[in-house]
Amino acid sequence: MGSGVADQAILIGINHYPGLTDLEGPENDVKAFEAWLRSSEGGGFGTRDTITVSTSSAFGVNDETKLPDARPHSHDLNQIFRPWVEEAMAENHHDGRLFIFVAGHGFCDVGYDAKSVLHAANSSKIFAAYEDVLAHANFFRHKWLFDEIIVVMDACRSLNHVHNISPPQGLGRQNPHARASRVKFFTAFATALGGVAREQRVGGSVRGNFRARDNIS
Repeated sequence: MGSGVADQAILIGINHYPGLTDLEGPENDVKAFEAWLRSSEGGGFGTRDTITVSTSSAFGVNDETKLPDARPHSHDLNQIFRPWVEEAMAENHHDGRLFIFVAGHGFCDVGYDAKSVLHAANSSKIFAAYEDVLAHANFFRHKWLFDEIIVVMDACRSLNHVHNISPPQGLGRQNPHARASRVKFFTAFATALGGVAREQRVGGSVRGNFRARDNIS
């Protein structure tokens, strides 16, 4: 049964992509989403709740950073999810909610229907490094890890004709838990499948132009 663990959130915002093109909005959007989570009129996070944040600036990278030193790289992102993968594999259940918000470059695999991933900072047009956020979220859903899982992706979902999407490292068998159907699952995307996300200046800062398309189950 539930362990009484507090709500959790994973927020990822990548501004600097030496192998692609830099962005201006992701870190601003992460800050705004974190503020919403902590607001009593928003997510209602309290002192017991945990927010894990991973951004370009947190690693000290900047416009001069070269591709080999780009962070957060794909391993950094995978490690954020690893503790929860281990919890799911141990068949533990946690009362409460898991929020996942990611902002940066992204793409879809033309052979992987409705699958969207986030480019890691060390990604390039030739070598795709990425985090399959939805694969992790669905794994947690199938394993009945949380009562509610909310995923928000502010990234492109443009079709990639060069790279295939492989499952994240460490995910075990996804045989659904008997109570998996109880999980409330929500996803929202900045653009439709195959579309390109946009940035715009809002009140003196650049933000993602989020045109949400959601799926609630």
